Amino acid sequence: MQASASGVITNLSHVRTFPLPSSPIAIQTLHVGGQDLVFAGGSSNRGVSLIDPVAGTVTNLTLMNIAVEPVDIVFTGIADGTPRMTVLDRQQVQIWDLVPDFRGVVSPEPLITYSLAELNASGAALPPYCGYAATDDDAHAILTYSQNSKAKVAVLEPMPNEFVVERAFSIPVPGLAQVERGWLFFDATTNVVVTVPAGYTITAVASNGVAIASNLSDTTYTLPLEYPENHVRLDITVEAPNVTVTQTVGAHGSASPSAASFTVAPGDGLSITYAADPWYRISSLTVDGVEVSAAAGQASYTLALTGLSADASVAVSFVIPAGVGGYTAAQSAWFAANGVAENATATDSDGDGLTTEQECLLNLSATAADTIDFRILRIEAGSTVKVTVRLVRASGGAAVTAPLLGALAVEGAASPSPAGFAPVAGQSLQNAFNGTTEASFTFTDAAHTFFRAVIQK
Repeated sequence: MQASASGVITNLSHVRTFPLPSSPIAIQTLHVGGQDLVFAGGSSNRGVSLIDPVAGTVTNLTLMNIAVEPVDIVFTGIADGTPRMTVLDRQQVQIWDLVPDFRGVVSPEPLITYSLAELNASGAALPPYCGYAATDDDAHAILTYSQNSKAKVAVLEPMPNEFVVERAFSIPVPGLAQVERGWLFFDATTNVVVTVPAGYTITAVASNGVAIASNLSDTTYTLPLEYPENHVRLDITVEAPNVTVTQTVGAHGSASPSAASFTVAPGDGLSITYAADPWYRISSLTVDGVEVSAAAGQASYTLALTGLSADASVAVSFVIPAGVGGYTAAQSAWFAANGVAENATATDSDGDGLTTEQECLLNLSATAADTIDFRILRIEAGSTVKVTVRLVRASGGAAVTAPLLGALAVEGAASPSPAGFAPVAGQSLQNAFNGTTEASFTFTDAAHTFFRAVIQK
C-alpha cells in the first residue's frame, strides 16, 4: 500500500484472494527461508494452509492426532527456517514443527505435548480462552500465557526420543532418496541407522555440519539417541562401487583392449576399439542391449563409454556383407577363407598366371597351381543362336567341379575387334559349371556375328 502526503491510501498492489481453512482462528505472516509466507489455521479441519502471496500458491498441510478442536493457534519460526505452530485446545497445548514427511503429512505426533494441568502448578485447568504467544530460541519452546491475572512462562523441552532427521547423500544411492526429510520416532534402545547397499561405501558423515568420527563403518552409520537437537541433518559422503564393463566379441573380429571385463572407477570412462577381420564388417554393437547404430557396417569403430555409474555389458558381432570391394558376399567369403587382403585381389600370389580375383571367380585355390581350359565349344546359328561354353578346371592337379563364384556371360560383336564386344542382353548365368564342364546359352540375335564368353563379378 502507498499513502499520499495526506495519509490517504492511493494504490494497492499484489492484491490476491486465497481460500482459508474451515473456521479460521489464526492468520499470521512469517519471514521464512527468505520468503514472506502467510500461515492460516482452522479449528474444524485440523489443517494448516501455507500461502505464498507473491507466487499465488496455497499448500495444505495435514495435521494428525489433534483430538480436540483448537481454540487458539500461534505461528512462529525457528532459526533454520522451520515454521513452528503452537496449538491450544481446552485440554492441552501442543508444539508442532511444520515439516512434511515423505507422505506430505506433518509429523503424526506433535513435537511437544503438555496437558493444561501440567502447566498449572495448582492443578486447576487453565481458562479455555486464555491469551498467549509462542516464541522459540531453537533450544527450547517457550510458552507464555496468562492465568488468574498473572503472566506465566513455561519452558517446554523436546522429547528426547523424537527427531526431525534430514538425510542427504553425496551421490545417488539405489533404493534411497538422495535427500529425505522426515520425523523419526524411536524407543530408548534404538538408534538411527543409515545403511547403503553392498558395494557402496560411507566415507564420511557430518551431523549438523560437524564431522563425525565414530559409529561409522564401510556400509552403515549409527546416529546415537543422545543428540539433544530436535532437528538433525546428516550429510553422508558415499563412494559408489567400481563399475564392471564386460564385453563379448564375436568371431571374425577383435577388440582393443581385449580383456573379457574391465573394472572402472565410478564416473570414469572407457574406450574400446572393435575391428573386423578382412572382408568382414561390424554387424551389431550393443551396450546393455541398446544398438549403437553408427557402428553397423564399419570395418572399425571406437566405442567411448563416459561417466560410468553402473555395470555395463557390450556385445559385438561381425558379418561378411555384400559390396566390399564390389564383390558379392560369397566372393568376399572366398577371399577371407583364403587369407587374401582386401587390397591384394589383383596379385598372382601363387605364380600360376591367375590373379587372386580370377581364382576367386573360378572358385579355385589361392595357393595351389591352378589350370583352366576355357573356350566357346560351338556356336549354332539358325532362327536362334546357341552358344556352348566349355570350362575344365584343375587345382593342384585335381579336377574342380564346384560352381563358379563369378557370373558366366556371353558378349557379342559385329567384328572380332576386342573393343567391339558388349554383353548380350539377358545372357548371364550364376553358379555355372556346377558338376559339369559345359554350359549353353540360346537367344535371338541378328546384330552380332562374333561371340565370346567371359567370367565376371
